[in-house]
Amino acid sequence: MDEYLEIWNRSLNKTARDNLTEDVQTLTREYLRKSIRHIRAENFTLERVKDLAFTLCQGPHLQKIGNTDALQGYLELYILQTIPVI
Repeated sequence: MDEYLEIWNRSLNKTARDNLTEDVQTLTREYLRKSIRHIRAENFTLERVKDLAFTLCQGPHLQKIGNTDALQGYLELYILQTIPVI
């Protein structure tokens, strides 16, 4: 996860970097909370996680972040890490 983070979040300022990472994580958690209401547990497959991450990357809030491949990989791992918490 850290490798993906290094690639897509290249802010030089540590504070800006931490804030951007927190913003992306918060957006992802909010998106998951809304999406999980409509997804059954047995339908939560790896393919579904990839689709969720792709949809987030293509959304208006994250389109301006460079290196979408690394961002999508980061989001996939973050979603897998976050699902049990939500």
